[in-house]
Amino acid sequence: FILSDTNRAENSIREKQAFHPILNNDQTGCPIYYRRRFNNAERKAGNVSDWVTRFGAKYECMIVLDADSLMSAECLMSMARRMAAEPTLGLIQTLPTIIRADTLYSRIQQFANQCFGPIYAAGLTTWHGNASNFWGHNAIIRTRAFAEACGLPILPGKAPFGGHVMSHDFIEAALLRRAGWGVRFDTDLQASYEEAPPSLIDVMVRDRRWCQGNLQHKAFVSAKGLHFVSRMHLMTGIFSYFSAVFWFALIAVGFALAVQAHFVRPEYFNNLSLFPTWPVFDFEKARSLFVVSMALVLAPKFYGWVNTMLHWRVCRQFGGPIMLTLDTLLEVLISALYAPILMFSQFLVVVDVLKGRDSGWKPQSRDDGANRWPEAARAHIYHTLFGMLLAASAYFLSPQLFYWSLPISFGLIFSIPLSWLSGGSKRGNVLARFGLLKGPEERRPSKIVNLLEQHIARLEHHASRSNTLKDYVDNREFYHWHLAQLPELENKQLDRHKVCAAWQIEHSESIDALYEHLNEQELLSILKHRSLFLRLQKFLPETSDNAHHGSAIA
Repeated sequence: FILSDTNRAENSIREKQAFHPILNNDQTGCPIYYRRRFNNAERKAGNVSDWVTRFGAKYECMIVLDADSLMSAECLMSMARRMAAEPTLGLIQTLPTIIRADTLYSRIQQFANQCFGPIYAAGLTTWHGNASNFWGHNAIIRTRAFAEACGLPILPGKAPFGGHVMSHDFIEAALLRRAGWGVRFDTDLQASYEEAPPSLIDVMVRDRRWCQGNLQHKAFVSAKGLHFVSRMHLMTGIFSYFSAVFWFALIAVGFALAVQAHFVRPEYFNNLSLFPTWPVFDFEKARSLFVVSMALVLAPKFYGWVNTMLHWRVCRQFGGPIMLTLDTLLEVLISALYAPILMFSQFLVVVDVLKGRDSGWKPQSRDDGANRWPEAARAHIYHTLFGMLLAASAYFLSPQLFYWSLPISFGLIFSIPLSWLSGGSKRGNVLARFGLLKGPEERRPSKIVNLLEQHIARLEHHASRSNTLKDYVDNREFYHWHLAQLPELENKQLDRHKVCAAWQIEHSESIDALYEHLNEQELLSILKHRSLFLRLQKFLPETSDNAHHGSAIA
């Protein structure tokens, strides 16, 4: 089942262009269905729920994949066998490997995922037990369990805290566990893949949606019957964004103390005593705090590096010990530059949500994220100003404080060029030419990844066409196939986009002229209304039979 939920007309047409040939050429004997919702209520959760309601009763399990997901047949079969072997299991989540990264930022994510991810995931599996989490994709779910346990409520109040649940996957895992079904994270399942956001701006857009969804989870933390570990998942998701607020508060308190030390004269004899009271600065505790903080950040990376070095076969897939070590150091350095930008960005989105602003649902970018300088400047102007203010204040108060705060202020000050560098395949592939940040799947792709690249190369010519509506006119079979899917009964309610589209069809002399004057909503209206789509017949080329019939009448 291809469950399309796109609300973009061009994407809808291209999906059907890709799917239509499969109907005629498929020789596997496995039926493939394409379904696109015209009203994508409740977003992804509603898309899956619609399938479960309409088709789910026929299938014991469902394997949920995102648009950028990929799985081998062996992985699919292994998941199905494990579900069949354990009737009490409701869900098995795999550890997706990031592939097809060709920008600087996505390469960093890809390397961290492939080098540090396995040992990190093994730790999660240990304490999750049978109450693990769901990441929304690359997982198998028992359909009956999902239908019985995972009905999501509409939260009271207005967005961002009310309305439909945005981060539905955490809640669905918690509800499955509450109903007595096991939720397991099987990290040993191989050949499960996904793609990463291409640029820093794309990550920030996704973070805005995830932050709003995670903060909605406060309504579920105290729900009756939830497993303790499920509550921990929800709390971890909430505090993963509130940590940015605590980080900002820590900086503010630190600078407040520096201001106090600079401007306020200490009172050495505030009591009736012959001996002065000296200001206390506990260097040992400060150093211990710094060491523990750095250990928490760097320990997973160090363990991942050691684990990979100890497994020679895996180490060779990263290019050998020298290349692996260089990549690890490069990942640590680049992540340190981007970390303060992301933390300040997450602080801003938490504030934005607390102000009551709704983010909506912006789909993930599927291009290479090559942002222009003006886009980067608009996205990071506040980061730059805050970084400059931080650095200037620190230097004024104490040069020593300036150097201590430089790891934070440097990344913020240069956030615009760093963001520009983060996207764009040409910029990211510079490192690949030197063999840096190339994961195992890039150095020696598996068979299924190679097949994916071949299929994408064959489909690229469809994406290059400027007038996708013309494909219906050029291909009569494609036109009638789309027409057959449209319902005969239409909503009679007045729709201005439908009216405008009808007028455009009536007064256009060619399909190119029509396409040029249609806006997005009018094009969508043509694609979903049978009465409008039928009017496109005026642009269909006459067949030889029609032409002969016309001349006979004349």
